[in-house]
Amino acid sequence: MWEQEKLNFRNAGSPPWASERELGAARVSLEAWGLGSPVYYEHRAWGWMARFVDSKFDNFQMNAHTAVYYTHLVIANYQVKLLQEGIRPAMSHPLVGIGVWQENAGTAEK
Repeated sequence: MWEQEKLNFRNAGSPPWASERELGAARVSLEAWGLGSPVYYEHRAWGWMARFVDSKFDNFQMNAHTAVYYTHLVIANYQVKLLQEGIRPAMSHPLVGIGVWQENAGTAEK
């Protein structure tokens, strides 16, 4: 898998279409919700991606545009993944419905 990923890697760094202010605002929110600081890279097929190597899932990634401009969607997606894996997030994000929390209440560790 890693060898295949290296073939598709094009570039690392900040996406050229995002300003430092936008990247900084996204980083602050993502870090506050437990994802850590995103690492941006350009994929040959998928374009710019944001990978969250400091999160509980080292392979958790999203499209960079989504991470920068729809940051809270990424946070909510991450929390749902945590709950599905039996991990209870420290804070409940408003975009994660109460039903998701209730559905996973018996499996999530505190």
